[in-house]
Amino acid sequence: MDTIFALATAHGKAGVAIIRISGPRAFATVNSLVKQDIVVGRNSVRKIWGRDGDFLDEAFILSFPNPNSFTGEDVVELHIHGSVSVIQAVLATLATCDGVRLADAGEFTRRALENGKLDIAKVEGLQLT
Repeated sequence: MDTIFALATAHGKAGVAIIRISGPRAFATVNSLVKQDIVVGRNSVRKIWGRDGDFLDEAFILSFPNPNSFTGEDVVELHIHGSVSVIQAVLATLATCDGVRLADAGEFTRRALENGKLDIAKVEGLQLT
């Protein structure tokens, strides 16, 4: 199964943006972008670096080991500054990571359904919000 990522907050300027990463390579992917590995299950603050070594942002990082996440998989959330350029830089960097791809629309919810974290009534309820 692929590891997927997507912006979990609205597009555009904001104080904070959340990027969610879910799947078997979630922790390894984030560790490849920070100089000090995250401790799974603990919140942390880490600097995020581009593949070329450029500093991108400082993020509040939440990690959720499976099955204790929305999708039932390993999940990491990057809470970054909401500048459009910062969001684009982090998303572009994630797109270059091995075994990771941009999520399809609704894919996080589909995985939650498939892994028994949501039932069909809850999925339909999400469509109404």
